[in-house]
Amino acid sequence: MKYIANIVSKSKRYKFNEFINVTNSYDDIDHSVPTLIVGTEMVKSIFGEKISYIDRKIDENTFWTYSVTEKRSTNEEDVEKFKEFVLKSLKKNIFYNYINVLTVETTNLDEIFKSLEEKTNIFYLFTDKMMYFSYGNTVRGISLESCEYIGWEKEDVIKKIISFTKNVTSIHRLPSEIDKNFFKNDEILLTAMFCYLNI
Repeated sequence: MKYIANIVSKSKRYKFNEFINVTNSYDDIDHSVPTLIVGTEMVKSIFGEKISYIDRKIDENTFWTYSVTEKRSTNEEDVEKFKEFVLKSLKKNIFYNYINVLTVETTNLDEIFKSLEEKTNIFYLFTDKMMYFSYGNTVRGISLESCEYIGWEKEDVIKKIISFTKNVTSIHRLPSEIDKNFFKNDEILLTAMFCYLNI
């Protein structure tokens, strides 16, 4: 399974959800995703004595913080900052396109979504009001309420859109099993993340 971030710590208290890799080994992590190292002893064992005590930053993707027993308030503050950094890192490469069925030139759903035929590994996420679909780093959204307004039934729209694709990775309806609080209930981000992780 892919992870969206790493936390290197001797403590398991940082297991926020299944998408963050909590480990006590720096050598076994994916260094391409954001990493937080917890504890001065841990960070010194990896990077030596030449670490910054001011911004606690190793490089653009790697940070460290004190353990709870060393400086609880700093630890809690740094962990929250790290969460925000992880979310921004996930979102910065996402292209979002909202399809406004009220203003498009055609009311033919077949024409609007025919381009999906060529896409692969599409993930769908939908609520009572919105439907999102993601492929690669692209997320598109359509208002199910707007579809109803122009006479399309919600369930018919969902089935129609899904019928265009050959390789549907997953279909989820919110609320789901995911920890939405961590992701700030950001439906665009959730959709892109699911697609990225191939859930």
